[in-house]
Amino acid sequence: MKVALIGDSHTEIVFPALEESISAEGYDIVVSKARRGWSTKSHLNDDLENLLKESNPDVVVFSLGGNNHILNEEKYKAIIDDALAAAKKAGVKKVFWVGPAAALEERTEYRHLWTTQFLKKNLPKSVSFIDSREFTTQGHAPDGVHFKRSQYMIWADKVGQYLLKYKNIKEIILYASIGGIFISIPLLILLFKRLKK
Repeated sequence: MKVALIGDSHTEIVFPALEESISAEGYDIVVSKARRGWSTKSHLNDDLENLLKESNPDVVVFSLGGNNHILNEEKYKAIIDDALAAAKKAGVKKVFWVGPAAALEERTEYRHLWTTQFLKKNLPKSVSFIDSREFTTQGHAPDGVHFKRSQYMIWADKVGQYLLKYKNIKEIILYASIGGIFISIPLLILLFKRLKK
């Protein structure tokens, strides 16, 4: 299963750890793009759609929102919708969106909380939202925004758990479908024989 990872400064540390864990479980990392200070709009302006079309991932992880300064629902929704549309046009089957972390710095925390609440309320149900605030309440670096390496490892592990759970569910569905075919073939043969009589 091919995966694209699109993120901000936090993911400069999170993504390498995540890549290592999910690669060992059969994920093929086709894109890993972590950019310091970048927002969703920054990635869109850098031709996100073509990047995804060229790499053709099955799954995309957007770990974005920490650099969102657009605290207007209508304007921010248009940006999120554009990112999701880019994924859809590239044929992506599943999107995970990792929201912004908890911050100790007051102005940053205000933006991060607003963005988290917006994403929870407005992302389509087909998108799996991962609320990073649940595992980023401690372990901050001195700036109160970033984290110590050990906390980033926890972050990577939590996101990895979501991805592996998704992969396992897909495999169960596949095996169940294949099993259903093998079970139904004898039934079809039996039915065909009865129809011939």
